[in-house]
Order: sequence, then C-alpha cells, then structure tokens
Amino acid sequence: MAGTALKRLMAEYKQLTLNPPEGIVAGPMNEENFFEWEALIMGPEDTCFEFGVFPAILSFPLDYPLSPPKMRFTCEMFHPNSGQPDVQGKYASSFFHSP
Repeated sequence: MAGTALKRLMAEYKQLTLNPPEGIVAGPMNEENFFEWEALIMGPEDTCFEFGVFPAILSFPLDYPLSPPKMRFTCEMFHPNSGQPDVQGKYASSFFHSP
C-alpha cells in the first residue's frame, strides 16, 4: 500500500507545484519522507484571519488516499467560537463538554 500512497503523493505534489492553489503552500518536509508535509495557509481576506500566515504539519498514512492525512497547526490561533488554544494548536472549551 505504501507504494500506491507514495505515487499518489508524488503526483499531488507535482500538481501543487504546477498549479498552486491561492493562499496555500505545501510540500514534503524533505525528499526522503514524502509522508510528512509542511504547509503555510494564508488567512482569507475580509476575515479576522486576514494577513495571518498559519503553519501546519500534515502526516499522511501509508494507506493514503484510503485514509485521510492528519493535520496539526503549529502555531497558536484565535478562534472566535472556542477557548484559548494550547501550545499544540488544539482547542479546548467547556462549551463542547457536558456539564
């Protein structure tokens, strides 16, 4: 399965370099491991995130694309609907927990 996933990731990386989406830069952290990517996501215009640049790490499973990648922001971010983020970029709020 890893061979299929690697071929798919290489094809997707090639497509990203030929036709990059607006506001997103992503690619493998190094050429030796195509299963770990870095990404930079620019905040959309006319939002509270405008002018922000948000780094993230994507981890692709060996059975990709049958299983989705995991993504983790590597910076703290404001989110208007949740509490303050912890240092891993994950959010915790008592709003989502039962009393």
